[in-house]
Amino acid sequence: MDKIGKYRSFIKTKTHTFISVGFLFTKNIKNGITLLIFKNLHKEKRMTYPIRAVAFDIGRVLIDFEHFVFCQNMVPHCNELAATQIYQRIFGCIKAVNLWNSYELGYLNTKDFVNSLKYALGIKDEKFEAEELLEISTTSFFLNEGILEILDDLIEKKVPIFMISNICELHWSALSRKFPYLIDRFPSQNRILSFKLGIRKPDSALYRIALQTLQMYTPKEKSRGIQDILFIDDLFENVYEFQRLTGQAEQYSCRTHTIEDLKKIIRKYKIWP
Repeated sequence: MDKIGKYRSFIKTKTHTFISVGFLFTKNIKNGITLLIFKNLHKEKRMTYPIRAVAFDIGRVLIDFEHFVFCQNMVPHCNELAATQIYQRIFGCIKAVNLWNSYELGYLNTKDFVNSLKYALGIKDEKFEAEELLEISTTSFFLNEGILEILDDLIEKKVPIFMISNICELHWSALSRKFPYLIDRFPSQNRILSFKLGIRKPDSALYRIALQTLQMYTPKEKSRGIQDILFIDDLFENVYEFQRLTGQAEQYSCRTHTIEDLKKIIRKYKIWP
């Protein structure tokens, strides 16, 4: 093949690659604008307004988690499977993602989920049930150091606090067992959890439930709607959807930010009297 032929072949290959990447971006668009453009717009400085409540995501905000720790602790129960193989089977493939999503939406009960997980990992021990999985799950969760101080400061100022999370029943039970002092700081009606409601972020219906709950605390004539809430989440798409509803939201992850960063984020917003 001559140089021109090689060049044309290269261009054809790269063009196909760009089209494929473009298709992936297209799958993540809303109202005809790509997620990439959304992120660029999101970087612009936004005006802040006084708030009446703060809503927190759980994973990577209130607590950190490490799936691989869970997989390592599953090794003794899985015949001849390494932790990396366990990870691939229960976290690293589309089938596994769909299983977790269904469980987080409450479409699967815990017994059926455990059976599906046992099948995926080839676990034949009939004694391995939800309780064993629950104990192992607790080992993969870690408190975001300093978060209790932030929550207590808001509580002292009489600012309602919420949790809005995509979470399954098993992980909720594990968190409740390991961090009861964290969970108890949130009134039961302020725990907005996907598996109980059958809705996952970034579905706006989940955010509207938070607003309805907040309105129990706020006289109707003083409410400014969802703008009264500051929402903190680690994922851009969740933050963006909340902002699209005219709510105030900030992206924060305990993996990439410090607890001081979170304090600074909250201090940017005045508390509405």
